[in-house]
Amino acid sequence: EFQMNFGSVDGNGADGMAFVMQTVGPNAIGSDGAGFGFQGFNPSLGIEFDTYYNSDLGDLPADHVAFHRDGNIFHTVANNLAGPVTAHPNGLNIEDGQEHPVKITWDPIAEVLELYFDCTFRLSRQVDLVNTIFNGTSQVWWGFTGATGGLSNAQVVCLAETYEFNENLELTLCPGESVTIAANGNPEGTFLWSPAAGLSNSQVQSPTASPVVSTEYCCVYTDVCGNVTNSCVQVNVELPPVIDAG
Repeated sequence: EFQMNFGSVDGNGADGMAFVMQTVGPNAIGSDGAGFGFQGFNPSLGIEFDTYYNSDLGDLPADHVAFHRDGNIFHTVANNLAGPVTAHPNGLNIEDGQEHPVKITWDPIAEVLELYFDCTFRLSRQVDLVNTIFNGTSQVWWGFTGATGGLSNAQVVCLAETYEFNENLELTLCPGESVTIAANGNPEGTFLWSPAAGLSNSQVQSPTASPVVSTEYCCVYTDVCGNVTNSCVQVNVELPPVIDAG
């Protein structure tokens, strides 16, 4: 989850940005202009956010999004995995100087990649990223590219300062100890934990838990688009043994 700003120049603004996964490295640089700085990365997976109409690439006249692989920028070839469709669900201009919320999800079991723009589902594609795109490589570089040719625009991506990813859903403490628990999600959203007893703050993403007895803490997370998810963490408090010498 992140915010994207495509500048405020519409007719003469170009070219757009891409969310990219690639194996070249952290200093990789692709082609300029219509290449978004993404063209030429192979292997790679790119989600383009295109704000300029290039008819020779099969672009839509409106600002649009698409899934590409291996540095491709043409919509008329097999390496165009999905799209193009308009970025805004109503085909509106996105070079409006505003922050646009974007969410990309990946389900590794169903192998489905999805894109949400301005809180609306826009694209999906079933693809085995690890084996089909990256030839068995499961760890890749990810980031953003942007470029222009003869025209220009401000092109900005805003990531949250920190993210929490909690995979430990059961923790064990001794009486009097404390532990930090965390809910997954974008820190720009809101968090509400219950019960509040034993927590340092029930309305933050990562409170400190100091329960007196074993407690299941559950969090209601609301993202910037108003979508709600729930998650729970079990914190067990182990009572000390009672020793009887007889």
